[in-house]
Parts: sequence; C-alpha cells; structure tokens
Amino acid sequence: MVSTARPLSRPMTLGYVTASFPFGIGETFLIPEIRGLASRGIQVRIWPLYPRGDRRSDWNAPDRVSIISAPLLSVRMLAASAWALLRHPLRASRLTWRIMRGPVRLVARNLAVLPKGLWLANELERSACDHLHVHWGGTTATAGMIAAEVAGIPWSLTCHRWDIYENNLLRKKVGSAIFTRFISERGRADAVARGVDARRTMVSPLGSELPESAESPTWPGNGEFRLLCPALLLPVKGHRFLLDAVARLVRAGLDIRLLLAGEGPLRSELEQEVARLALGERVAFLGQIAHSAVLRMYSERRVHAVVLPSVDLGGGEHEGVPVSLMEAMGFGIPVVSTKTGSIPELLPDRLGLTVPDKNGPALASLLERLIRDSRFYGQAAIACRERVRERWDIDACVERLVQSMDPARPER
Repeated sequence: MVSTARPLSRPMTLGYVTASFPFGIGETFLIPEIRGLASRGIQVRIWPLYPRGDRRSDWNAPDRVSIISAPLLSVRMLAASAWALLRHPLRASRLTWRIMRGPVRLVARNLAVLPKGLWLANELERSACDHLHVHWGGTTATAGMIAAEVAGIPWSLTCHRWDIYENNLLRKKVGSAIFTRFISERGRADAVARGVDARRTMVSPLGSELPESAESPTWPGNGEFRLLCPALLLPVKGHRFLLDAVARLVRAGLDIRLLLAGEGPLRSELEQEVARLALGERVAFLGQIAHSAVLRMYSERRVHAVVLPSVDLGGGEHEGVPVSLMEAMGFGIPVVSTKTGSIPELLPDRLGLTVPDKNGPALASLLERLIRDSRFYGQAAIACRERVRERWDIDACVERLVQSMDPARPER
C-alpha cells in the first residue's frame, strides 16, 4: 500500500491522554492510531487519566512511545499541582472558575481531576511537548484542557459517543482546543445541536490497520458456520438478541457455532440464557482474548462472519463506528450489525447487512441468508472489504490527524 504520509514541518513530541489505556481491557481501538503516529517519527507520550487494572500484556509500546502513569490522587500529585499553581496562578485560577461554573452534576467530577490536570501541565513542560491530544470529551478532556492551557501549548480533542451526550463543558472545550475530531457525522451533528461551534470541528474516523492484501473468503454453503461476536458483555452490545437469533437458526436445522470474544458484567446472565435456550454445544465464551489473536482468527479464516447486535439504549448510549467491524471487513470477512448509532455510516443500507436493533427474528433472517446463499455471502465479503478501504484505512486517518496538529498546516 502506498503511504499517504506527508512530512511534518518540524519534529513533534505529542502528549496523548487516554482514559486508561494501556491499563485494563478497554480502548484497544487506539492501538492502530498510536502505532501510526509513532511510524511518522512522532515521539508519543501517553498519559492515562485513570490507570486502572494491570498493564496490558498483549501490547508492547513501539519505539518512540512511552507511558507515564500516576494515580489520580497522591501526595506527589498534590505537590506537583501546588507547584503548577505557584508558577501559573492566573491560568489555574481561571480554569478552576470555569469548572465551577459548569453543570452542577459534573462539578465534583471535574474538580477531582484538577490536581492531575495541573500535574500533567508540569509533565508537558518537562517533556517539551509540542501538542496535546486527548481522547474522550468527559473528565479526560477536563484534565487535558487544564494541562494544555496552564502549560500554554495547543491541544486537540477526539469525541467518541457517550462523551458527546454527557456534555461535560463540551462547548468550552471545543472552543479551547485548536480542533475537535468527531469519529462520525452523527456525533458531530449531535454535538453541534448541543451548542458546539461546527467551524472548530472535523469528522475523521478512527481507522483500522488493513492487511496489504486480503482475498475475500468463500463459503460453500455447507458444514459448520462459525460466527464471531467480538464485544464486551455489556447491555449496549445486544448479546441476548443474538442468542435468540442463533436459537432460531439451530431450530431451522443450520449447523452454526457462535464464538463470544469478550468479558463483562453480563457473562453470568448470558451463560444462563445459553442454558435456557439449550445452546451449550453451539455457543463458546472465549473470554477476553488478545487483539492480535482476533486478527489471527481473521487472517487464518477461522470464522466465516462477524456480528455485532448493538442496541440503542437511549440517552446517547449507542454504538459509534465500531473498529471491531472495520477490522473484520479489512480481511474481507462479511459483517452483520444493526441500524443503531453511527453503524449505518460504516454499513449503509445498500449493503443489506444491517437490521433493526432488538430484533432477533430479523437478525436470524439475515444470518440465514448469509449461510444458505453462497453467492450473497461472496458479494457481502467483497462489499465489506471495499467499503472499509474507501475511508477507514489507518494510514489516511492518522495522516489527517497529524496534519491537523502540524503548526504549519494549511487552513482546513
């Protein structure tokens, strides 16, 4: 694949704030972006706001990437924040006042990250960072805004999904950042409806690392059909509707095996549902498996299709543009999902690969067509591969992000 990267006007050291990554099991979708940034010669300093859980064992930081972790509150944190207050009293006071004037329901949470934001300001100066990029518009962006403004460096923000609807000082954060990236058109539109200045925003999805070449798999229409659902076991993922669909397919005489890759609070409940539906031989709980292992499953053609039965729970709790689907599509593996959140931006209706959410019969019908009709299966595989290569290649996505950070970039 020909690289789209353009040289930066000068070397860059980038601060990069996550919620927890590389600790815990979440935010795996950031890995391709971090690798892409480092591959352009950028020095990336990752600061997780909440370094919860163990350091990930399935990910090794590439060259030029370092991780600086510290607890949310400690004696060291308070001392560092006091030092930042002494050095920049006016900036720190102004930001504290801005937080105090925010939504009452969020004031305490924002004040809780104030010491870490001030500590991060010291870290940015000590590391001579040129730019700070923050993921999530909630308290991570609160800490990022504090750090960048106190340190006096430019910063930018990526908003995903729930953080838009939480609306935690979002208009002020967008006004403070040099740009705010939304990963979907729907997310940006919903933010603008909440008072965000559209002129300070851009839509640029989180991309996926696509294989150099990937032949679309074929399905002969017989034998065991292996279906993978790579998703945390959370209500928004809609697993129970998928189990209902699989039970219907089994009753229809289809030889299907469902692999559930992920952990979460619903595991016990879903295991009980599997037993109730008598699907014990048809459903396997794989637990939390390494991201690299999932990609090997795709490259070795150990699954025939990927499904994400997400649901809209209201209040902004719905799917963004799932990287889990992009990755499978890049390998030419057909995916099936629902018409929720921003999924239709990845899988428009013309592909015929989405159904209404919370609808087990509709999901079963689409999966049955994929299994019984080998011609439709082949068309879906090709359409998925071509669709994700149109816009979601990680090289192009990272390139746009990097050029937006470049101080010598042309006006967008």
